[in-house]
Amino acid sequence: MSLASLRATAPEVLDRYCSPSGQYAFNTYYVQGDIDAPLSPGDVLMANLLSLSLRWQEVIPLFAEGVGPQQRLRVALDVALAELKDLPPLESFDTYEALEGAVTSLSAPNAATVGYTFGCGPA
Repeated sequence: MSLASLRATAPEVLDRYCSPSGQYAFNTYYVQGDIDAPLSPGDVLMANLLSLSLRWQEVIPLFAEGVGPQQRLRVALDVALAELKDLPPLESFDTYEALEGAVTSLSAPNAATVGYTFGCGPA
C-alpha cells in the first residue's frame, strides 16, 4: 500500500480522530501549551492521553540538570521537534521512503533510548 492510496480516506479518518465529540484524546492533547516552545514536562505527561504509560519516575529525570541518558534524550527530542516543525503534511509524501527520509531526525531520540530502561536505570 502506498501513501498516495491513503489520501482518499485520510480526511475522514482525521476528522473522526479530531472530533470534539469523539473518544480520542487529540483535542485535549493538542490544545495545551505553546506548540513552538521546547519540550516541557507537561508535554511528556500529556503523552499518557495517547495511551502511553509514563510515570513521574520517567518524566522528572528528563528535565533534571545533568548529562545522563535522560538529559541526552530530552535534548535529542528538542532538536527533532525543531527540525520537524516545518515538515510538510504527512499526506503530501508519495512514498513511505520519502516520508521516512523526511523524519530522519527522529532517529537520534530513538538511539538515545537504546540500553536504557526509564525509571529503572541503565539496562
